[in-house]
Amino acid sequence: MVYLGTVMAALVLSAPAGASTPAGASTPAGASTSVGATTSASPDSNAAFDALHARLAHADVKVRRSACSVISGADDSRRTVYLRRLQRAKLRVFTEKQRIMLARARMTLPGPTGWFNIPKLKPGEKSPADEDMVATIIASPVPADSGRRRAYVALLESACILRGLSAMRDLRIAEPLVRFAFAPYGITFRWEVVRAIRGLGGYAVPGLLKLSRLKVRDWKKQRNRFLVRRFSFHLLTTMQEANPDHALAMADQRLKLLLLAAYGRFRDAEAVVAIIRLTDHADLDLRRAARQGLRAYFKGTRPRVRVRRLKLPGGQETARMQKLYLSFRDRAIVETRKELERITSGRYDRSIPGRELVRLLFSKQDEMRGSRWNRRLDEALAKFGRGDLKGALADGEEILRRAPEFKERAKLFPMLLAQGEALTLKGRLVQAASQYERAAHLLSAKSGTKDRRRRQIALADATYLRALGQEARGRKGRAIELHRQALSFWPSHLGSRVALMHLAPTPRADPNLLWLLVFLAALGVPGILLLGSALGRLRH
Repeated sequence: MVYLGTVMAALVLSAPAGASTPAGASTPAGASTSVGATTSASPDSNAAFDALHARLAHADVKVRRSACSVISGADDSRRTVYLRRLQRAKLRVFTEKQRIMLARARMTLPGPTGWFNIPKLKPGEKSPADEDMVATIIASPVPADSGRRRAYVALLESACILRGLSAMRDLRIAEPLVRFAFAPYGITFRWEVVRAIRGLGGYAVPGLLKLSRLKVRDWKKQRNRFLVRRFSFHLLTTMQEANPDHALAMADQRLKLLLLAAYGRFRDAEAVVAIIRLTDHADLDLRRAARQGLRAYFKGTRPRVRVRRLKLPGGQETARMQKLYLSFRDRAIVETRKELERITSGRYDRSIPGRELVRLLFSKQDEMRGSRWNRRLDEALAKFGRGDLKGALADGEEILRRAPEFKERAKLFPMLLAQGEALTLKGRLVQAASQYERAAHLLSAKSGTKDRRRRQIALADATYLRALGQEARGRKGRAIELHRQALSFWPSHLGSRVALMHLAPTPRADPNLLWLLVFLAALGVPGILLLGSALGRLRH
């Protein structure tokens, strides 16, 4: 380890203050904190919605379309306001007039009782959800009668709110929308709800999974619950995101994590294969989420499975009871065994039970991934030995980014240290300090004496560089604090010791003070207490 000495201190202290702006510097007062920030004009209260009614009832189609665009262009922060506006009880008085308007416009409407039957479409026939309710309403003339005009405005506003909700990215929208489709007022908008749910895409899947698993003991007594479950199951099986592979492939990082958590929470048997494929993902967060999801299939009591004797040709029945279908846990065991067969070529103990089987799968995956990164590490070390620092760092950065739990990552310490020294010679102190800190964190504080020493020196060098940056900006007090912090990491750090001699020289001790300290030490604890008491009486 090479100490950063006084030459660099003189180099930086001679630079004019403000010559460079370190990372993390505060933004000047009045400066813009965001680039391209826009303020949404969508309504955020009942009063704001009411203010749009004149435009929604305007005779000009363009004005109505513009008002609808304002409502449907909301961001995620409007979720609560929109849902509350949609579910107001007083809207029920408009239901009959609204159904008449839509029927005259030849829109397909659900039955007024609210019953839901899975639509049976002929080849080439479009689903009722494909009909554009918003466009149909806007194209229809505004009624002249005041009562029907209010119904028209409520109809257009509700349809535009559904469009706005469908564009949001929030897991808490699908469930209230499904329930709204079976509310007295929401029945009319059921096919528009289908369109909105499909617009949510993967963000609707967790809510649909929850509702499709509602317990119904008697469908006649729990009619609404039964219909909500049937409707949710229909949506879940007809959406493009119904296939977990497709849903995870189309999702971004955040949604992938949410979907994996939902699949594990509801233990969806159809998602087992998709989850297992991500249990060895290069991304640490995805790998952890997938493994946690797979473990969830083996928690709790064993699921009940329907069994019966199967009929054979000739009227005979099987001698033993047979399972009619695989439970979610049986499916997880089968798919886990398949993956183990693939990665081990069949060389594993097949008598291991389900939960232990998952642990074995994860250990085999980690072993294979570790061997892959070991080869990459050997390549990086070879390049570093040949003097190819750039190529070695490229390989090392990939290892740190994609395998943060790699056990041999401490071997990358010399590369990051060399990069820090190169940046220091170029005067890029902030970047150099970051490299020294990253190098130090590769070494465990609980490792051997040699590694602990190298770690402390690297941290001291990083803090010393940051102190020099503060000196260059004229912040003497902060620089002194950082130099002292550097000495706390490594007391013999030459650079910080020399800097403190100039910035904060230690005053000579007063001889009278020294004699007083010797006197107090001779008195001992009882004598000091008596002396303090006497001095207190003298002061009074």
